Amino acid sequence: MNMLRTSSSCDPVLPCLALAWALGLAASVAQPLPGWALMWLLAFAIFCASKIATWGIERKLEAGAPGAVDLAYLLLWPGMDPRPFWKHGNGAASRAALGAWVEAALKVALGFVLICSAAGQLAGAYPLAAGWAGMVGLMLILHFGTFDLLAHAWRAAGVPVEPLMNQPLLASSLSEFWNERWNRGFRDTARSVVFRPLARRWNPAAALACVFLASGLIHELVVTVPAGSGYGGPTAYFLLQGLGLHLERRAFGRAPVALRALARRGFALLVLLAPLPLLFPPAFPREVILPFLAWSGLL
Repeated sequence: MNMLRTSSSCDPVLPCLALAWALGLAASVAQPLPGWALMWLLAFAIFCASKIATWGIERKLEAGAPGAVDLAYLLLWPGMDPRPFWKHGNGAASRAALGAWVEAALKVALGFVLICSAAGQLAGAYPLAAGWAGMVGLMLILHFGTFDLLAHAWRAAGVPVEPLMNQPLLASSLSEFWNERWNRGFRDTARSVVFRPLARRWNPAAALACVFLASGLIHELVVTVPAGSGYGGPTAYFLLQGLGLHLERRAFGRAPVALRALARRGFALLVLLAPLPLLFPPAFPREVILPFLAWSGLL
């Protein structure tokens, strides 16, 4: 993960993250909620804290007073890099090809098909499979579909944002997957809030380990806490990803060129997919995702 970039200290913003997490947990204790509602509450609290943190850190480096574009970043974009909004008007609008709009819309449609058809048919006899179909469907609707459509719209308006997901299935290595293709929103948050300050204080390797640890703890909040089981699994999963990056650099850096690309891709698939049950314990798709889909009327 190439995250290091000069920045001023972000220490004043870190309490915002802790406060948002504490408020979400306190709300869940004060008024018991269904697992799916607790998941969305905690996810929203973390999202808002990340927005405030990334905006506050980058705003220190930007000349001029906050304006309407800051509100657009905070309220109308799911990404975590405000700098494209400050470039608004400095360059020509970038219109996505019709095929890109159609592709994003098809992803939304496929997500609804997975939820309404596959998950609906499997829910009675195979609730675990139905829950997984529902999870994939929700990601297609939001992360791969709706957020892509929103990125195309902002780029057409002259704001050079990057889509949150960058065709992750095309990743040629574990490093490329996490640094360039999967969830750029978290990547940008981790770079600003965790990696850069810790890399200056310690070293990049230790900072990167802390990034994966932070990711594991966040997923504990939004996965295992609502599910009520599987504690420690998400943290173990992301620590394995950090270890996988270390091994990838050491094992394949000197491999023959002809084998390097194939070996890296195979290794990435193994590290990403084999420990996936650690990230999502069975109770999460069964007892969090399916009840949410039923409540929303999609099942």
